[in-house]
This record gives sequence, structure tokens and C-alpha cells, in this order.
Amino acid sequence: MQAISNAESNVLIIVSIFGLFGWYSNKSAKILKQQIKR
Repeated sequence: MQAISNAESNVLIIVSIFGLFGWYSNKSAKILKQQIKR
């Protein structure tokens, strides 16, 4: 039971990290596009 919960927590951590990375790259890409327009 503990091993399953550990695996699930690891997956949640990986998913959250990828989600944050995707959101940050999306935000930085928008900022870069705005700077290029200027």
C-alpha cells in the first residue's frame, strides 16, 4: 500500500513540474513575442 502511494506521489510531482514548466515557457514565449514586436 505504501509503495503504491509513493508511486502516485512521484507521478503527481512529475506532472506538477511538467505543468509548471509548460505554463512558464508559455508565459515567457508570450513576453518574448511582445518584446520582438517592440
